[in-house]
Amino acid sequence: MSATQHARRARRRGLASAAGAAALLATAGCGIESTGVQVVGAQPVAQGAGVLPGGGPSGGAYTYYLYFFQNGHLASTKRSATGQASQQDILDAVIQGPTKAELAQGYTSEIPTGLKVVDLTAQGEAWLYQFSDELTMEERAQVVCSIQANLQAPSVGTVYGDNKPTWYICWDDFQDLGAPAYNLNPDQSGTPSASTDEASPAQ
Repeated sequence: MSATQHARRARRRGLASAAGAAALLATAGCGIESTGVQVVGAQPVAQGAGVLPGGGPSGGAYTYYLYFFQNGHLASTKRSATGQASQQDILDAVIQGPTKAELAQGYTSEIPTGLKVVDLTAQGEAWLYQFSDELTMEERAQVVCSIQANLQAPSVGTVYGDNKPTWYICWDDFQDLGAPAYNLNPDQSGTPSASTDEASPAQ
């Protein structure tokens, strides 16, 4: 489904379009090997992530959510951080997979640990990630839902090689895998950001 179709669906539901900008992921952490990246805007951080009591880093910890699988269905797990989680932090964490404690709770990941983000094309609200391998729907679901649970991300695109990009919204496209409706991040009182039109540097 194109980003335009996602946008129309989101508008019918009365969701507000995000004004979020995106930026190039750093080469450290999640293994980005960037070439020819087109980026406009500032580095996004987890603006919707919750803050535990204490008023932020001085007295509390930031929290963010990742999506793995549990009992065959998408399920979120909460992580803590000393600062707001960036786009890189989230991608790096979901690719690395569940912690030992999360594994003990039954969380599993479909994403191979060797997966790399080769390129990111971002302009305005169009976010497109190019990966080192073709992603399955389960792998896409983990990436898309983890990004949209924490960042003001519209539809998220994934692409491998010279293939045509595909665009997704977690709560629209992965219901059959157990994706929640709208409230991807339990710490958020509102709904996640809506999709925008399909204009993208990669298209």
